[in-house]
Amino acid sequence: MKRPLYSGLLFMIFALLLNGCATTANHPTLKGSQLPALIPLRHLVVNRETSFNYRISPDGLKLGWIAVKAEILTVHFKQIGGDKVTTLSPTVPGSIFGFVWTPDSQRLLYWQDQSGNENDHIYLADSDHPDQPAVDLTAFENIRAGIHQIVRTDPDNVLITHNNRDKTAYDLYQINLKTRKLTMLAQNPGGVLFWLTEDEGNLRARVRKNDEETRIFEIFNSPEKQLESIDAFGFGRFSNGIGLYR
Repeated sequence: MKRPLYSGLLFMIFALLLNGCATTANHPTLKGSQLPALIPLRHLVVNRETSFNYRISPDGLKLGWIAVKAEILTVHFKQIGGDKVTTLSPTVPGSIFGFVWTPDSQRLLYWQDQSGNENDHIYLADSDHPDQPAVDLTAFENIRAGIHQIVRTDPDNVLITHNNRDKTAYDLYQINLKTRKLTMLAQNPGGVLFWLTEDEGNLRARVRKNDEETRIFEIFNSPEKQLESIDAFGFGRFSNGIGLYR
């Protein structure tokens, strides 16, 4: 009996809220009737107070996070201890769901799809010039990209993955944030689910799909970069990820 009573109370509360702002009916069959005011759909599905992905810049002076502005999610940031909050305007329409600081604590990288097509590109923005359009570092057609690693000892270069060469495979690249030059570090022969690199960005291993049930862990032997298979394991042991920051 508790569930029907609980549901009935919720219905009554909802009806009272709707009746708080009545409107005149327009349909001929309801002429003269007073109907509840329509509730905008966004009031039921959008949480304007949401915020997440809090990140402190490497120098410890700035705090960045994702929150809502003008009905979309975007990057907010401020000086730690300060009150002024600055926001980024996305280069393309839509929301931003994630970002990372670069080692210089001035620039930041965010990923965003193209009008909801789920094909994320990687954008470079400048926190000192937030009104300037962010640069699309992966401006290819119908591709999906991800940030693989921010190399703390190499502030001008970032490791990324994307599938421009082959839509079914993600190659590993280094991109220079100053020159925008892309350098392929490893080509995916097919079946490589993700790459593993050292703190300095050196490629050390990869996880490759063997069949539907098993994965193979392979390491690159330096300096020849010859592959050696050292382990095979079931599907659930490692998750499939495009980049470390996804």
